[in-house]
Amino acid sequence: MSEDISKTINELHIYEKKLLKELEANPEATPEEIADNTGMDIKSVMSAAGSLASKDIIAVDKKVQETYSLTEDGLHYAEEGLPERRILDVLAEKNQIHMKDLASETGIDKKEANIALGWLRRKDWAQIDKGVVNITDFGKEFSDKLGADEKVLDYLKANADGVKLFTDDLVDGFKKLTGRKNILNIKKETSHSFKILPKGEEILKHGFTIQEQATQLTHDQLKEGGWKSLQYRPYDINADAPVFFAGKKHPLRVIIDEIREIFLNMGFSEDKGSYVESAF
Repeated sequence: MSEDISKTINELHIYEKKLLKELEANPEATPEEIADNTGMDIKSVMSAAGSLASKDIIAVDKKVQETYSLTEDGLHYAEEGLPERRILDVLAEKNQIHMKDLASETGIDKKEANIALGWLRRKDWAQIDKGVVNITDFGKEFSDKLGADEKVLDYLKANADGVKLFTDDLVDGFKKLTGRKNILNIKKETSHSFKILPKGEEILKHGFTIQEQATQLTHDQLKEGGWKSLQYRPYDINADAPVFFAGKKHPLRVIIDEIREIFLNMGFSEDKGSYVESAF
């Protein structure tokens, strides 16, 4: 076991050793803190973490936090009302509107009207019969109260800096808004945390030194003998390597061979010579 640990340590990159040492000193260290303390950039920290994780030395936990806010269109709807709400307000007074009069009666453009009609039917606030939009009984109930998605709009408007979580009573409304375009801004923030696994604990218990390793030799080092004092990172020549697949027949060649095999199996014979060519 000790030989395996020593072999693993010898094959660790200097960045992997630095990361392990930082986690030994502070198990709760974030990638940003490790980068600041070691002089590594974030990309190098995460690359080293991924390599250590692939060797079962540490575990990497990834969390994605989403923050939701209103777009310009979303803010407009929060202030002026969703298109279907503006139609419903007029229907509550008139009970019905002819489709050709939607724009003039409600003040919404044709594009918004088409979208609004779909949502009016989906919410069962109105039905269309022979070109006339009629309010439903369910629509009359909602003429003086907000729908679930409208409550979310008000909530996001009141929390302009963004919202990370929604209460249970707002989840349904949030789902409805995510099904509509250009209403919500979704900002994703990814965070990573590390945890030392038993194999990592064993490596730290065994101990190691952090020393710069040569990755390539220069002409001067070879000429002057400086290469003799350098430390080199060992490589496992028995490690798994990517599989390279040999070349394949051209698809047309495969089809020609299949057709040839079919005719030969049917009893035809194949002549060979300078007068018979496979292509022209």
